[in-house]
Amino acid sequence: MNPAAPRPGTAPDWAHFAAALKGDAVLSGDPGYALAVQLQIAEYDAVAPACVAYCVDEDDVRTGLAFAAAHNLPLRLRSGGHSFAGWCTTPGLVLDLSRMAHVTTDGRTVHVGPGAQAVDVLATLWPRGLVVAGGMCPTVAAGGFLTGGGNGPLSRKYGLACDSLVSARVVLADGRTVRCSAEEHPDLFWALRGGGGGNFGAIVDYEVIPRRVPRMVLFNLVWSGESAVHVLSAWQEWVRTAPDELSTSVSLVLDDAAPGAPVTVVLIGTYLGPVAEARAQLDGLISQVGTKPMNEVLLDESYYDSMMWLYGGGQTRTVEECHRVGSRPGAVLPRQQFQRERNRLFDSPLDSEHITALVEQFGAEREARQTRFVNLTALGGAINRVASDATAYPHRNALFLIGHALLLPEAAPDADRATRAQRWVDHGFALLDSSSSGHSYVNFPDPHLTEWTRAYWGANHPRLLRVKQHYDSSGFFQIPQGIDNQPSASLRARQMKEPR
Repeated sequence: MNPAAPRPGTAPDWAHFAAALKGDAVLSGDPGYALAVQLQIAEYDAVAPACVAYCVDEDDVRTGLAFAAAHNLPLRLRSGGHSFAGWCTTPGLVLDLSRMAHVTTDGRTVHVGPGAQAVDVLATLWPRGLVVAGGMCPTVAAGGFLTGGGNGPLSRKYGLACDSLVSARVVLADGRTVRCSAEEHPDLFWALRGGGGGNFGAIVDYEVIPRRVPRMVLFNLVWSGESAVHVLSAWQEWVRTAPDELSTSVSLVLDDAAPGAPVTVVLIGTYLGPVAEARAQLDGLISQVGTKPMNEVLLDESYYDSMMWLYGGGQTRTVEECHRVGSRPGAVLPRQQFQRERNRLFDSPLDSEHITALVEQFGAEREARQTRFVNLTALGGAINRVASDATAYPHRNALFLIGHALLLPEAAPDADRATRAQRWVDHGFALLDSSSSGHSYVNFPDPHLTEWTRAYWGANHPRLLRVKQHYDSSGFFQIPQGIDNQPSASLRARQMKEPR
């Protein structure tokens, strides 16, 4: 019998729970609580979990699940803490998997723990000449990134991170641990590749296919805002015919949206090939734009050095520095304080009318001390050569993703300021919605979606629901926009306690 599973209906005995863990249970008032509750976005520190349990192995995860079930506690799993919607925290029990951060390899596959952060995976594997799919943020952990798809510099060449998954170990709601793969529990294996984190169980190990990528060209070009329409128009046509080796995004940027502040257009990307080929690709884009960029960086580096440049925000930093400030000695990367973001996927280019309107909307309703982005990220390539129903990730026709994001420097702005921030993002979303596929990226959750099952999973949702009912029939694992969008009355009541 699990020592942390008391009789149903009894009040939580946190001391008993802490004693049953190999890791640490941190409660309000304990030293380290302020750090334990932190997510990447500081706004959600206010959620104030009753307990953050740092799990070190499967037994700790099993103990935490049993304790939450026995007391009907709201429960969340947390790997890196990067949920845009704050859905990896709760007023109840947070099972923090950040200490389950192993990275091991036999040269053929790599085993990665859910808490392994991208920069640490890179540093561990690089001496072996191996890399695995990762994104552009150094502190994103495998647990959330891979289950929602996982797009990054290698995706157009080799596919999404979820496409490299070979197997996974999952602790289910009933305490069983199963290994799923193409041969074992194949439906669960299918669901984990794009179904999103927190829906089916606690994943404690990912086995993925590594790649050997010795060098990678990195580029960063900046135009003035006056060129925005031309750059966006040329970029979307450029990426349609670009080789798989090219990975790129382009952004409208306002560091401060005060009236009169200049807009910049920032192109960033990588090329998995000779620098001369990368130069030719960029020259082709510049020719289509018709205006040379104000600034340009083109680096022919090792894959490791290029990624560290990206992870360091355009400067060289050490592995220790590329972690969230306060999380470990030497860490310097800041947190976001308040962020609102909405996104859509697009199967075809925007027409000139929508591009012009997008640029105009970007500068509308100016307000000081807002940071604004509109980001267009290229997809396609190897991503789209997988059938839409081969994995749970269905967006295999998408050419690019467009996201509107607004950040504020205070974690708890007044209600009117927060409303204005959301309104600007909503207006940008509505402007492009009719031109989109109607789909959104589950790794960038949007609490304001009303039909999220269609947006995130499309025609794959019915199969995901069947997998959910088979492996979590009680609906124990719940997030506000989960696979099962019709939870029981008791679970709906439990969800009302959750952050939105």
